Amino acid sequence: MGQPSDEALARRAQAGDADAFAALVNRHQRMVLNLAYRMLGDAQEAEDVAQDYSSARTNRSAALTQGGAWGGLRPPQNPTSSEESKATN
Repeated sequence: MGQPSDEALARRAQAGDADAFAALVNRHQRMVLNLAYRMLGDAQEAEDVAQDYSSARTNRSAALTQGGAWGGLRPPQNPTSSEESKATN
């Protein structure tokens, strides 16, 4: 049998499987480095971004094992929405 699909890994990760989350992130890490390089145009900066991504992945994977699918984390707010909300209050 072959490797599980991204969709299968994502479902397992959402259910709190840290290994599935790590496998999914590892599968796409090269793509992150390539994208960062294309966006930044600097190999060192791209490697720094990819390293930050790797660190976030490790932290996220640990959080999954401690708090379910979100690991107690909440996605960041859209800065534009936050600024608009502050402006109207």
